[in-house]
Amino acid sequence: MSRIRLACVLVLLLPALAPAGDFELGREALRRKDYEQAIIHFNAYMQANPKPTAAAYYNRGVAHYGKKDYDWAIADFSESIRLDPRFADAYGNRASVYLLKKEYDKAIQDSDTALRLNPRHPVAANNRGSAYAAKKQYDKAVAVFQEAIRLNPNRPDAYNNLAWLLSTCPQAAVRDGHKALQLALKACDFSDWRNAEMLDTLAAAYAECKMFAEAAQWQKRAVEMGHADREDVEKALRRLKLYEQGKPYRQE
Repeated sequence: MSRIRLACVLVLLLPALAPAGDFELGREALRRKDYEQAIIHFNAYMQANPKPTAAAYYNRGVAHYGKKDYDWAIADFSESIRLDPRFADAYGNRASVYLLKKEYDKAIQDSDTALRLNPRHPVAANNRGSAYAAKKQYDKAVAVFQEAIRLNPNRPDAYNNLAWLLSTCPQAAVRDGHKALQLALKACDFSDWRNAEMLDTLAAAYAECKMFAEAAQWQKRAVEMGHADREDVEKALRRLKLYEQGKPYRQE
């Protein structure tokens, strides 16, 4: 797939319930990102309740996503949708998982449904744009990211994703370094300059503008701040080497 920042931040907009015991303990574990413990509590809740709610499956799906058990996450989000076909967040989160599994058409379909149910859904438009970018339908991706910014102008994800695409797209006609730089600066502002991926995007935008000293400076800052896993760190270091050689980065 093309290298694009996927909007995979799962939305924990929990339905108004009166949970008790294991359900509430599971939610607390999710807030701590203790996914294993969250699954244990949600399993106990389901065993004690003959008719688990859509929210129970949804939250357990979030925990499975956090553990990178993607097939289990899809199964839980799907059951949540079966129980509540208008649960926009379940569609949006299932789309996030489909993106990671490179099932892009399914991600687009779920994102479309989430947006139909909630036109301002905080991740669905980004998921849709990321899926189009991965399918190399770059013009569609640009349009979708622009719409995501219009719908949620105070969230950094769409600014970041569009900036990354305009900086690194393998198709020269799509790239626009100066526009990418404006978007990347805004994404960093919204994230208080504390997000390594957004600093990484800022570096790519500077490189596309041939401002390689600035690109190397911000790439070093992104590496120092840290990435999600070793593979991301290695890729970030390879980009740093490119910038130090006076070369921009292009998606594979």
